[in-house]
Amino acid sequence: MKIQTAILVFVCISAMAQDSLISGGNFLGTGRGSYADDIARQKNFQAEIEFHYVPKDPWRVIDGHTNYAKGPGWVGFCGKVVEVQPTGIRLDGHFGITPALYYEDDPRNSVFFVAGFPYQVAENDVLSGSYSAMENGVYTYSTVTGGTSTIRKLDYGIPCDTPEWFIQQQKEQAEAAQVAATAAFEAQKKKTFELQKHAVEWLQHQATNGSASAQCSLGLHYLNGQGVETNKETAVYWLTKASNQGDFEASNILTKLNSN
Repeated sequence: MKIQTAILVFVCISAMAQDSLISGGNFLGTGRGSYADDIARQKNFQAEIEFHYVPKDPWRVIDGHTNYAKGPGWVGFCGKVVEVQPTGIRLDGHFGITPALYYEDDPRNSVFFVAGFPYQVAENDVLSGSYSAMENGVYTYSTVTGGTSTIRKLDYGIPCDTPEWFIQQQKEQAEAAQVAATAAFEAQKKKTFELQKHAVEWLQHQATNGSASAQCSLGLHYLNGQGVETNKETAVYWLTKASNQGDFEASNILTKLNSN
């Protein structure tokens, strides 16, 4: 979707960091390396990842409301699948502001439940990367001993298309940015022209007084339309005057003009 390209640049960060932090997307596999070995590299990329990462299924419906799956209340999660239930999955891993890789020896690991997880997984599969969900209270389940246990609960929500209002909003913002950029370009162009105009006035005086370098520079201003309207005939006039006084640059320019 175009909108994801316009807002988020996670692909670039992921490509740069995939060997040391991010898996380059979402995958089912095994943990990579040691938590102790990679923690320093993780810290270096933390701020960039938090700002730039694109969550998988970026738009979700929860309780009838369409949400972007990042920001207040949303957390990235990873972990090993402990149990698959019809209503979701139980993981042994951790969750926080940003997505992460799963390491068995990560001291942050604990068991939590992800309700509504939409992808087919099996016990002992590992989820890492840009999965995210919304924190949503607690989940109670029965243990093998006949008792119960209560753990933290996340809600994955129902993946949906980017809403039209958001697409329109981004389109309007892009158009406004283009208008602003064009206005800034035109303002800078006008400012540059005014500066060049003053330079032409000074060069005109010097060239009239016989300065070969000023005649050459003035010829170039007319040739390129810098501070004056482009006028090849006037440009050649001043370049010829400079060349007749032995100006090497003016001679070269005239040679090129005559060869075209």
